[in-house]
Amino acid sequence: MCGIAGLLGEFKDRRTHLSRMLNALVHRGPDEKGEYIDKLFAGGMRRLSINDLQGGSQPLFNHDKSIVLLYNGEIYNSGELRQELEAAGKRFRTRSDGEVIAHLYEDLGEYAFERWPCGIRVASTCY
Repeated sequence: MCGIAGLLGEFKDRRTHLSRMLNALVHRGPDEKGEYIDKLFAGGMRRLSINDLQGGSQPLFNHDKSIVLLYNGEIYNSGELRQELEAAGKRFRTRSDGEVIAHLYEDLGEYAFERWPCGIRVASTCY
């Protein structure tokens, strides 16, 4: 299972702190490390490669990189969702099931999470 870490806010040495956090998670994802850093957020993940071994590196993005995704999980109906999104003109860079989330979120916002079985809901039995 992969590991995710992040920092929010402006402070010195965010890259150093993030690197330390990700190094502490190497046992969760020994295959790869991915990072995203902007003005207010520094986040990253350690990857245990299962899906899209060659092209599933994270972070993942929507087409114009305005949506950034670091995630752990599996989207069981990603094939169906991908077909719908491609029919609507979306272009995918990877075969990763997670890239579907970035494109759905671009179109639907938080309602994107209702598009797959047992979607992510805070006050629910499904997580």
